[in-house]
Amino acid sequence: MQMNDAEHTAGVSEAVKFSSFLRGAVLNEVAFLEIMIDGFLANHFCKGPAETRDFLKLVMQTKYISFESKRVIFHTLVKEYYPQFVKDVKDYHKLIGEIRDCRNKLAHCQLDVSPNGIEKFISTKNVFLLNSIKESEELKYSEVETVIYNSKWIANEIAKINGNFGQTSPLSELEKQ
Repeated sequence: MQMNDAEHTAGVSEAVKFSSFLRGAVLNEVAFLEIMIDGFLANHFCKGPAETRDFLKLVMQTKYISFESKRVIFHTLVKEYYPQFVKDVKDYHKLIGEIRDCRNKLAHCQLDVSPNGIEKFISTKNVFLLNSIKESEELKYSEVETVIYNSKWIANEIAKINGNFGQTSPLSELEKQ
């Protein structure tokens, strides 16, 4: 099916709105997961609120510690000190890797608004993203739903370990003290 200019423009508008929604939903949930990992690491390495606040602000919340580095450190500590978590949250390390990959794809790939990309979006209701070599990659809505679900699930399981950090940002909890 060949689209005319008006159909293409309408399709681009719909694809942009939908991909913006997906990007926001994933980035929000992954940010919460990252905050829970930060809180876990701060709890592990720091004994008091002042040290924890400093650790979070000066180490964890900087550009020097990547999400992947946090995932590896978290994995190492959980295996050693929290065997019940490892047992209860099967494949968490692999799942966090998949969550990272989806987040990175949404954060770093451009929406494919070519006529072919928009036609595929209209027919599938999945977004198509251009990677760094301009190849169009399909991101299925079901994949995004799974990433959001797994991100929430793992974050909530980490929150159980974190104790006093609960369901909010570790930094905002420390500011109250």
